[in-house]
Amino acid sequence: MQTPKRLRREMRQLAMKAEEAELRAALQPLAGDFKRWEAGAIDSFDLKALIHDFHQGLAREIYLRYDTPDPEFLVANAVASGLLNSETISPAIMAELEPLIARRKASRTESDHGTMDVMEPNGSA
Repeated sequence: MQTPKRLRREMRQLAMKAEEAELRAALQPLAGDFKRWEAGAIDSFDLKALIHDFHQGLAREIYLRYDTPDPEFLVANAVASGLLNSETISPAIMAELEPLIARRKASRTESDHGTMDVMEPNGSA
């Protein structure tokens, strides 16, 4: 069954919210580097290198992770990891995501016990 437009739009908005939350967390160390720069603990060249490393590394990883036409997996992963609060998501979206969320939570539990089950965006392990 085709997902209605309104739900696809909501899913994209949730993926953007998850990306914002992940990017905000990833930027925290860089914010500290700016404070160190302002205090004179590092020079402008050091700060420029840290910004460059962030842009080429973690920022790029986050961008590539969220650059997808099918955000269901990303939103399910964000809910399972606690990045998004399931109580703020519509029941219709949660009903659609529940199998993916359950699978993601199960794979996290299995990896805690030493087995590695990495779920791909298509839902396979």
